[in-house]
Amino acid sequence: MRKYKILPVLVLMLTFCFLSTSVFCDDKIDINKAGINELCSLPGIGKKTAKKIIDYRTKIGPFKSIEEITNVKGIGRKKSQKLKDKITVGEVVETDVNKTSDEKKW
Repeated sequence: MRKYKILPVLVLMLTFCFLSTSVFCDDKIDINKAGINELCSLPGIGKKTAKKIIDYRTKIGPFKSIEEITNVKGIGRKKSQKLKDKITVGEVVETDVNKTSDEKKW
């Protein structure tokens, strides 16, 4: 008889745990650090586009804002709107790639 009293409490606890992770989870993908597999988990991003994102940040430097992702060929305004709540640029640290030749001298 006693174990039947525990069951509803257990079900309630498991339900709360499930809801708290799915509703309150704010796991955004940092497009400055993500690899191909992480990028491919984003809606509308396949291996080719993921590689373009990585190539862009390697050539140009880290993304300074999530809006800058539209500079990647194949990602337009519609796709970027679907991504905006799922991506972040994390902390942007300026590298020599981002500096002009005059700034590099200093």
